[in-house]
Amino acid sequence: MAAIRAAAPRAHIFLTEGAIVSDDVDRARPQKATLRRIIKDVVTASGDAGIHAVESTQYPGDACNRHPTREQHAAMARDLEPVLRRALGW
Repeated sequence: MAAIRAAAPRAHIFLTEGAIVSDDVDRARPQKATLRRIIKDVVTASGDAGIHAVESTQYPGDACNRHPTREQHAAMARDLEPVLRRALGW
């Protein structure tokens, strides 16, 4: 992140675990929960008010493809919009 700060010192940086990650694949190794914890730790350790942790809802795709569908991508945008508005003062 130092390189981003050097190039864009006032940029807001949003970190997320991603909408296709879940804890359902391997309950013994919860990916989403682990990534959320790591992201929160990174944000806290940075001490940078311009770095934000954003939790995402899981969108599992459909029976043919585990990647989010068109409708799920639209839902991700609706999820993210209020987060961006708050952080950026829109």
